[in-house]
Amino acid sequence: MDVKWAELGRVFAVSLIVGLAVVGVFSLGAVTLSDRRDVRGPTVAGAVAMACFAVCTAVVGYGLYLIVPQFH
Repeated sequence: MDVKWAELGRVFAVSLIVGLAVVGVFSLGAVTLSDRRDVRGPTVAGAVAMACFAVCTAVVGYGLYLIVPQFH
């Protein structure tokens, strides 16, 4: 059994970076959503928050697509 340490390190680094990015984008969406001043109608802040949540959903969905072989 041969462990390819370079590839394992690359997977670790990409997982760490993407994980931190998803948490950061989700946090930005949550802060933007909670910071709206006008709650009576749609605002730019609400649109930015929904875009952040859509990006997070897309990244998680792509990760599941890569992991689950039945999706291929």
